[in-house]
Amino acid sequence: MFEPGIHSSNQGSLLAAWSLSSGADFIGDPGEPTHRAGHTIDLTFSNIPFAETKVRHDLDSGSDHFTLVTLIPGRGQQTNANTGYRVAEDSLERFAHIINSGVPLLPRPASAQGPGDLDDIARLLTILFQNAIKAVGKKAQNAARSAPWWTPACAELHASYAKARQRSEPDQERKRRTMLSTIRNAKRDYWRRIIDNAAEDADLYKVVGWHKLSPSLKAPPLVVDGISIESTREKAEALLEKVLHRYNDSDDLDYDPLEAEVRRPTLPWTTAISLEETEKNVIGVSSTSPGADRVTVRLLTACWQHIGEFIRDFFQRCLELTHFPSEWKLAEVVMLPKAGKRDKTSVRSWRPIALLSCIGKGLERLVARRISWAAIHYGIISPQHGGALPKRSAVDLVASFVYDVESAFAQGKEVTLVTLDVQGAFDALLPKRLLERMRKQGWPMELLRLISSFLADRRVKVRLEDTYTAESRMQCGTPQGSPLSPILYVLYLAELLNQDRALRFGYADDIAIYRASKSVESNVAMLERDIRQIMRWGAMNKVAFAPEKLEMIHLSRKRNASSPSVAVSPELIISPVTAVGEGQPALRWLGVWIDRKLSFKRHVSERASKALKVARHIKGLAGVKFGPPAASLRKAVITCVQSSLLYGSEIWYGGRLKPSAAAGYNRNQLVSTKLGPLIDKVNKIIVLAARGVLPAWRTAPTASVLRDAGLPSGGTALEHARIRFALRLRTLDAAHPLTHWFRARPRPILAQSHFSPGCRTDPTEGRTKEAAAEHFNAWWSQLGRDTITVFSDGTEQYKDGAKLVGYGYAVYRGQTLARTGSGAINSISHVFDAEAIGALKGLQCALDILQPTDERIWMCIDSTSVIWCMRANASNTSQWAFLECHTLIDRYKVGIKWSPGHMGIEGNEAADELANTGANEGRTDDDRSAEPTISGIGTTAKALADIATSDWWSQCHPGLSASYRRWKLGYSVTEPPELRLPRTVLHRLLATRTAHGDFAQYHRRFGHTEAELTCLCGFEKAPTTSYSARSPNASFTPGRLDPNARPAAPRKGGDT
Repeated sequence: MFEPGIHSSNQGSLLAAWSLSSGADFIGDPGEPTHRAGHTIDLTFSNIPFAETKVRHDLDSGSDHFTLVTLIPGRGQQTNANTGYRVAEDSLERFAHIINSGVPLLPRPASAQGPGDLDDIARLLTILFQNAIKAVGKKAQNAARSAPWWTPACAELHASYAKARQRSEPDQERKRRTMLSTIRNAKRDYWRRIIDNAAEDADLYKVVGWHKLSPSLKAPPLVVDGISIESTREKAEALLEKVLHRYNDSDDLDYDPLEAEVRRPTLPWTTAISLEETEKNVIGVSSTSPGADRVTVRLLTACWQHIGEFIRDFFQRCLELTHFPSEWKLAEVVMLPKAGKRDKTSVRSWRPIALLSCIGKGLERLVARRISWAAIHYGIISPQHGGALPKRSAVDLVASFVYDVESAFAQGKEVTLVTLDVQGAFDALLPKRLLERMRKQGWPMELLRLISSFLADRRVKVRLEDTYTAESRMQCGTPQGSPLSPILYVLYLAELLNQDRALRFGYADDIAIYRASKSVESNVAMLERDIRQIMRWGAMNKVAFAPEKLEMIHLSRKRNASSPSVAVSPELIISPVTAVGEGQPALRWLGVWIDRKLSFKRHVSERASKALKVARHIKGLAGVKFGPPAASLRKAVITCVQSSLLYGSEIWYGGRLKPSAAAGYNRNQLVSTKLGPLIDKVNKIIVLAARGVLPAWRTAPTASVLRDAGLPSGGTALEHARIRFALRLRTLDAAHPLTHWFRARPRPILAQSHFSPGCRTDPTEGRTKEAAAEHFNAWWSQLGRDTITVFSDGTEQYKDGAKLVGYGYAVYRGQTLARTGSGAINSISHVFDAEAIGALKGLQCALDILQPTDERIWMCIDSTSVIWCMRANASNTSQWAFLECHTLIDRYKVGIKWSPGHMGIEGNEAADELANTGANEGRTDDDRSAEPTISGIGTTAKALADIATSDWWSQCHPGLSASYRRWKLGYSVTEPPELRLPRTVLHRLLATRTAHGDFAQYHRRFGHTEAELTCLCGFEKAPTTSYSARSPNASFTPGRLDPNARPAAPRKGGDT
């Protein structure tokens, strides 16, 4: 029974009989020895189903008995019911097929008569997706696995050493050293392969992100009310209670705003949704984390052709019935430690992030975008109120404030800034109070009911380290991580910011107010009244401000200025910020450090310190022989180092020179901005990162390193950022807080998203130009006289050094030419603008000859870029032309068709000739076509950036060695093609250019007395010679690496 083939002795039969009578079965492996001398003498019995005992030879207990491990099912770590499934790439087609088979079985959204029906449809839709995922996917395995670098050689040597140790063999120390050496080599080789093969973006940024890694240890105990909590589940429940349930609806209104006196809404709202708008909001986004239903954007994209129409109909029915399905109100809240918070034992060190259904977030995103546009367009919110709004960034608000401060400084005034933080923010939002404010703002009742449904009966379950709490109902608040929450919170605080649109700024839950006068004492007196008024408003509207986050700073260029505190009440006194350590006193607002004199030294220091960590990490990833491709590292430097380093540079960098503010002989003269030290700090970080990109020696000249890496110097990068910011200012709408700096001029508008049939479909339909031209001619030839086609084209050419840009159009009725036209536009533009304006002019001409009996108008355009903007959102450049086309296209149901240019299409050829005529004649219309366009201004901006780049290169190039200068290399901030070379080959090329390498001249210059100066072939090591050999005794032939020399044939006995 225990050891087959062995005769029972020493009362073994009695033990077997007891096992049969008691129901405790032997759960070991019969016949498996449990002692070093053999035989099964250690027995385990159990009456637990599926329990088993295994002999573990790899777990040495130091005894002559082997280690036994008993596994009891249902004990220890339980199976996680929330574990998701992974759908492989090759299973997506099967997944889409299952969805396609299940959609016809779902109830039609149009048949839904009330909220209950919508909830049932959402539930069935979720079940369909989950069943399809389980059918084609594999369950995610979170069990522990062996180290990825553990190789069969490691396993073999470990087993050999374990055996030697058990038997106390004399050579066990040698085997231990061999095993450790092999393991070290395996680790090194594995991680080297990971780093060297990081060419794709996903792999690259994963490697670059290693500098943020921390030990994946279990979170420390939570201390709640003086009690230490160890269990993960208990910690999750404590976070649920103390973070998500710390607020309730006891302070909410005691009446329902939806049943109050009905005011006539002043804001428009529509429930109509197009398939294209649905597609953009559901799958036209970057991949987001799925909610509790585990449906990802990737899965939705795979089956969109089958499910898209159904989701569009369902979304529209939700808007019509003003109901948000309860299936999408469940939030899986992940608790993440807050950055910079070291005390993880406090519940305030954890941030809740809600993971919601990706389908539900599509509907939220659709509603949020409509609300955001209307809030700005109709002036519901202050221009200085940002957060979740298009073309409004945090840096824009800080830049607007800094401009106001500098204007005050110019008038001899002092400024005092106070920042406030709303306590609880999203978690403390009271639904009825939000609805009351939205009702007063003029939002229609249909939208209010939808928002009420969205906020009502929300449920959460907290996830902490793969441990989940039970579902819990929320009494108030709106989920962080929801696309709709930010704009709702903006509307929640809109009244507070609208009370003073000039001196108050707001971004999400961060609020700033300031005062400017001739003395800080006057500022303090005014701010005391302002803050008391804000506190009264907060008490009346149940919005609390965190007293510990109230901060203040006095801004002045006067010496020995006083720094009084703001006494709001005897219990609340706001003192000016003070320095921490050796740092400069500064207040951090929206990621920008603001110091007393607006020198921004602290800000640049903080940004440089943050970027330095990443730059050092990148430099440590690569060497001369090993590391990721240089082109990939350059991309990482631009996205991870440069973007972090230059954050907020638009605020503090205005160039090296500025007009003098002094009177006398210096008046109107350019003087230094004294930003040299800050520019040097920026330059130092970029140079360090550039050295990490290239396999060059550390002594390589800085200018050559930046040139060969295709990266800008610090000054050039700042100048480029300044030029980009200037260009961006031309694209902002009139309601933007930055536009009041400039005199009134025509500006782009903040246009509502435009969706037309086929706007997300490739205009070429996958055809080549030849096939498309043949198809177009066949289609056009069968059109009758009741169909009007408009052909338009644009041209951009140079004549006698002058740039000419023009357009032309030809209008056909059937196949008969009916009208033609041409003209010129401003030369500070491009052919894209001419194409757009020509299409508008042609369409307007076609409408002039339109008759009631005409069937349809078709716009035939040869530019696919113009077609994209005609069908969907207008571009910034020539926006007015696209918007007018949108209005006419929607009103008259105009079709748009691609007609490939220069393919013998009659209308295209006619429009092309007319465009040339219009450009040469130079006749412009008296409308906005005579104005410079954004694209033309962008070309001017690019030229200014190129000048800044070439100026820096012209200053640095003469200081480089003759060895480098003779290559006659240009410089541009683009990726040099040689960065695609293997690192060893690239190193040789760079060393040859700079003469900084293993060369005799280099070693003599730097006094390397122990360096080998002569190659094995007998030639002295030099930059202009390359060598290759087949064996140590092979003969070598020197090949000249001279940029001015012609290649020569290799000599006999060697290769070059």
